[in-house]
Amino acid sequence: MLAQPQDRTYIGEASFSVAARVAMQLGRESISNSTVAIIELVKNAYDADANQVSIRFHGLDRDNPIMVITDDGIGMSEQAMRDQWLVVGTANKRTKHSSEGKHRVLVGEKGLGRLGLDRLCGRTTVRTFTSAEDHGMEFVIDWRKYENTQQRLEEIKHPLYLIGKTIVDPVTLVERYIDRGTWIVLEELKDQWNEETLEEVRRELTLLVSPFGSGDDFEISLFSGMDWRQLDGVISPSDMLIAAEWQLVAEIGEDGSVAYRMFSSHYEKQYELSRTPWEHRFKKTKSALPRCGPLRFEMYFYPRKTVELGDIRFVKRQITDFLELQQGIRIYRDGFRVKPYGEPDGKGDWLTISYRRQQSPGGVTQKGWRVGYNQVVGAVFISREQNPKLVDQTNREGLVEGPAFNDLVMFTSDAISFLKEIGTNLKLASLRPVVLRVSDK
Repeated sequence: MLAQPQDRTYIGEASFSVAARVAMQLGRESISNSTVAIIELVKNAYDADANQVSIRFHGLDRDNPIMVITDDGIGMSEQAMRDQWLVVGTANKRTKHSSEGKHRVLVGEKGLGRLGLDRLCGRTTVRTFTSAEDHGMEFVIDWRKYENTQQRLEEIKHPLYLIGKTIVDPVTLVERYIDRGTWIVLEELKDQWNEETLEEVRRELTLLVSPFGSGDDFEISLFSGMDWRQLDGVISPSDMLIAAEWQLVAEIGEDGSVAYRMFSSHYEKQYELSRTPWEHRFKKTKSALPRCGPLRFEMYFYPRKTVELGDIRFVKRQITDFLELQQGIRIYRDGFRVKPYGEPDGKGDWLTISYRRQQSPGGVTQKGWRVGYNQVVGAVFISREQNPKLVDQTNREGLVEGPAFNDLVMFTSDAISFLKEIGTNLKLASLRPVVLRVSDK
């Protein structure tokens, strides 16, 4: 132990702090560009259990345009805003891994969303509302206060207000009542937004949207305010589906027969298993008909590499990011997702794709080729009317694992094996690139 001077006198304690200017610089270094800043704000809306988030611009052809980002998430109370949103680097998302309502895996990163606002604009107004309160909160941030100052971060103050739930939409100038959600108004925009930059934003946002959109999925919309029709509207991930190297469509018909079709958006090739009676395809089963009932299964297989289709180009990073968010095989009943099947983190690998891949990791042209969990995006579509034996467990944590579920697993696994068997014998170098239309669901 270090020897202490004899004349040492205790005078109190000290702590580290951070200069406001340095904190903002660190935030800007974490946000590489404005598109990334917007992505982080959209992720915050996702983490807040929003069903919809909208990014709207107004006055891009004028001197002082604005950007308005709105969501219908849970919003924030005053305490939540003070204890979480205003605390940079809070450990909330490190100790809490899923959202409270929809149990979504949290995707926001370390407060980058709020720091990204400084990257986007000079002035931000945050209006947030919760269903539990009859009022909302308004927080007005002047980011210029952090420029050329010697103050510490906590010394810079911004006004906080209680507001009513009826507000004037800053884009339409029409009054609206807001029960819950968050509205972020960005003024004094620091970038010049045009068709090219908004196209980049739209392309990146497709990575966040489920390819199998449904009533409880996350919907993102973008509006330029300039009548750029190719940019405006709900963002669809269909482009990312086109980037798949192979698509598999498998069906159980109402008569119990099964049919598989494997085709490519890259190559002029298609392979089919024509309608086959259930008992002929699955001879070991004791049932002449599938106990799960009629259904449809779609799966997209992706190579983790840059893909070029005519004038469309998907770089490896885009495909990798898309798969990180969407990989796995999900189950949807009447348009709503049945959890926990197909979680991107692999926890819902109900078809043991990862296990089988580890047992035989060969590539697409090698004997014993297996698809990897991190290479596929897929979904099984069922309904209450046509699949009455596929029922929820009482705790709502999946389907009852009885005969109907076992037949579902057997059918889906067999369809994947069909793709595997075809892939084992493919010689990709001999295939001619071509763009095919992705089938409608």
